Amino acid sequence: MQDEASSALEARFRALLQQGEQDVVLDFSFFNRAYRDEWRAMIAEEGAAGARLVIVYFEAEEEVLWRRIEKRWREGARDADAAVELEREVLAGYVAGFEAPGRDEGEVVVVRVE
Repeated sequence: MQDEASSALEARFRALLQQGEQDVVLDFSFFNRAYRDEWRAMIAEEGAAGARLVIVYFEAEEEVLWRRIEKRWREGARDADAAVELEREVLAGYVAGFEAPGRDEGEVVVVRVE
């Protein structure tokens, strides 16, 4: 299902680029440079005149992320945002595999989360 959802998101993104003159926000992990570069290439491929990419990076230590996950489960959140119980080791793997955006990636806004 993830591949199907990714394909649908990409198609919608391309269509919005072709329409132009609108803001598009992708709330996505963009976990490494290569993946972010793929989406940058889509902007170039669609010839979106005036389109620009701005990365908003919410920077947080692993401990902060873990406290938030624990709080969500402690408070009984069972909605779509907390549908899967995440183990500490899995979170550690996600954090270890994440590549923060570099200064050479264009406009990057860093928001420090405490």
